[in-house]
Amino acid sequence: MVKLLIALPLFAFVLVIADAATTNRCPSYCRYKLGTKAPNTTLRVRKDIKCMTEKEWKDFADAVTELHARGIFDRYNFVHVRYFYVIHDSAQFFPWHRWFLFLFENELRKINPTVTIPYWDGAVDFVHPELSEVFNATRAGGSGDPNDNFCVKDGLVAGWIRQFPSKVCVKRNFGSEPMVWHSPEWTTHLLQAGLDYDSFREGLEFSMHALMHGAVGGPQGELMWPWGPNDIIFFFLHANIDRIWAKWQLADPQNFYDYGGPLRDISTNTTVGLADQSDKLDPWDMETKEALVFGREPMPYTYDEFLSDVAEKEETEGIKRIKQLPKVVLQRYYPKIIDGTATRFHYELPPTCGEEILPFFPPPVPINPLTLAVRGFNADRAMRVQADSNSLVETLNLVGYQSPYV
Repeated sequence: MVKLLIALPLFAFVLVIADAATTNRCPSYCRYKLGTKAPNTTLRVRKDIKCMTEKEWKDFADAVTELHARGIFDRYNFVHVRYFYVIHDSAQFFPWHRWFLFLFENELRKINPTVTIPYWDGAVDFVHPELSEVFNATRAGGSGDPNDNFCVKDGLVAGWIRQFPSKVCVKRNFGSEPMVWHSPEWTTHLLQAGLDYDSFREGLEFSMHALMHGAVGGPQGELMWPWGPNDIIFFFLHANIDRIWAKWQLADPQNFYDYGGPLRDISTNTTVGLADQSDKLDPWDMETKEALVFGREPMPYTYDEFLSDVAEKEETEGIKRIKQLPKVVLQRYYPKIIDGTATRFHYELPPTCGEEILPFFPPPVPINPLTLAVRGFNADRAMRVQADSNSLVETLNLVGYQSPYV
């Protein structure tokens, strides 16, 4: 236990307050995320985008707009394109993007030192993500105009012209088909399944991450391609991926420094061996192990709900419903509940204010083959993750489970 207290970031007595000025349509959601007690921390706190105050959003949007005007986006976009095939379907996926986001956040804070990158918990919106308030004209804006090359015409990126790889507008194409993503129940399964680092990384990278990139970007959009950082949604999406990885790190003592899996070579874009914590994170002069740690130097940041007194104690409707599943289902998908070791970090089931719970739990749509091809994903392993997520949905439907997030 002493070793654990030394190794983990010092979050235990740091709390943040829920701001009544948030505009989220579900107050209990933000109360859960933000907590009720006053802040007492020098850490940067990344907030759920839905729980930002209007001032927090304006400060963030102003800083982002200034960075874009200065050409900083183009620099970060170039780096992401340059190392794209090294950092996907590889062990470096999590730590590389963690450091990338942190450096980008540093750029924002040079303009306004109070700003942090918000995250978008897209799983909560999994049934109709295109209707999320994140895509409102007062936030990131929606799908692009099909009559004008799918250029985004509203929200934060309206009118933006990217410079790399070519000088055109920022694009998104949600498409005309319904979008169903991976659910909070799926993410909770990943947190509880006792997976090693590489299996957890595959489970998240090949599911929520891949599906959101392809679905929001579409064939024409930035998020489909290596130049995804041209769209601000990239940073919301990856802050959430980082948050879920951080939660997995905190869920079990052995997870925090766990690392491994395939290592890819930039010159051949092929797997060349197994990753090690001493491997360099290019293009930075640092070892991978430095990017495994958050919550203290060199990356003194955390996430709102990790500090929330409400999230620490509240048993949400989602948690209650999961706990009522048959024992055989819990043993297969949520074993931490069965063995009595589940903590707040083993759940991704926040409150919801849905007025109607539907009897059918829909599966996620198949990942666009273009998404897999562009990222060089191993198709067999990606399809196995997809099959696992579909199996969870089938099982939950079979036993009559009703998700509060539908």
